Amino acid sequence: MNAPALPLARGRRPTAGQLRLAEECRDPGRPKPTPTISEVAADRYLDPARFAAERARLFGRMPLCLGPSAMLPEAGTAMTHDGFGKPLLITRDRGGVLHVFVNACRHRGTRLVDSTGPTPGPRIVCPYHAWAYGLDGALLAIPRAETFPGIDRARLPLVRVPGTAKLSVHMSSSCSIQ
Repeated sequence: MNAPALPLARGRRPTAGQLRLAEECRDPGRPKPTPTISEVAADRYLDPARFAAERARLFGRMPLCLGPSAMLPEAGTAMTHDGFGKPLLITRDRGGVLHVFVNACRHRGTRLVDSTGPTPGPRIVCPYHAWAYGLDGALLAIPRAETFPGIDRARLPLVRVPGTAKLSVHMSSSCSIQ
């Protein structure tokens, strides 16, 4: 039994897909085309160069969610995030403001924090030469500062990664230690 034709909305026409579906519904005994199975070569999943290109193209151009801001509920805490190929350090300073930095000391590039969960503390101290940073990224102290004549601590904060309070960041190629 054919259903009555419904009036079309003024100025609108059915799409090609809608017409094809209507045709299939009208003639259910007609043989259906056999779907083809596409194959993807395994090397597409194993090629490191392709993986690097896809990672750069997909994750290097848009903000990425690191997690909810509740991951660091307390002021004065820090944690790491390595999920996108760059070592990140997420902090919540004493004022409760979230920051995202490259997890590397500006002196020799040593990884600053290794723990995956929230770590409380008023500062981050490099395990290599003990340079100390505030949770806002400022370089607070350099042991034996007299051995670095003319150094300007204000010019050596942690490398900031653009982000928001929702803990999403924009991972561009500029997120590297200089």
